[in-house]
Amino acid sequence: MPGPRLIAGVARPGRERPRLARRRRPVLVVAATAATALLSACVPTGERPALGDPVTTAPPDDVPTGVAEADGVLAMLDAVDQHVFTAEYDVLRKLGPVEGVATVAQVPPRRAVRIGSTVFVTGEDAEDRTCSLETGLCEAGLVEQRVSDLAIGSGFYGPGPARQLRVAVGRRAGEVRGETREIGGVEASCVIVPLGGGEETYCAAPQGPLALLDTAAHTIELRSLSGESDPSSLLPVEPSPASDG
Repeated sequence: MPGPRLIAGVARPGRERPRLARRRRPVLVVAATAATALLSACVPTGERPALGDPVTTAPPDDVPTGVAEADGVLAMLDAVDQHVFTAEYDVLRKLGPVEGVATVAQVPPRRAVRIGSTVFVTGEDAEDRTCSLETGLCEAGLVEQRVSDLAIGSGFYGPGPARQLRVAVGRRAGEVRGETREIGGVEASCVIVPLGGGEETYCAAPQGPLALLDTAAHTIELRSLSGESDPSSLLPVEPSPASDG
């Protein structure tokens, strides 16, 4: 007798339902493997950038931008380490806002940078030091975290703005303008860089130090500038020897 027939895909009682053969997906496995390899090649290895890290890399120091107005100011900022001067500044961190004062005293190669109650000392001895005017204690190295409330570094008077200016010129959204302004009692050379969200202004004084930085994050303005200097005058009265912390 003929066996039971399937009606609408259902077997008659007494017979097992036929099993479907398992499909193999070699093409999908190969494709997934290739996609994983491609993604691994595209994603950089190592430490990931933190939120807020700039996506534009600053050009090397001392390299001209090719924009005459900016390069004139950069030439002054890049040569700041060659001059004797004392400069006093008003500092404004716009987020907050947070206000402070800073002083730079330099007799190459000696330099003292005072930001609030913290003093960064370079060239005074064999190693750099960070001193506190509140405690009179010093420790080895430049501990930049001490001035994190203002979000500026010990190179705010020249090297820092020079790097920022090079990045700004690379991201400019229009024509860069140059002008002169009287700032802190001196005639400063300035460059204004248009960006997508507004403008940034960088000015340098004749002796090389920063005269004005005005960005979305900060305003740092020269209050006074002298051609004489004594870096030791910014240190605690009796600075302690540098320690390892």
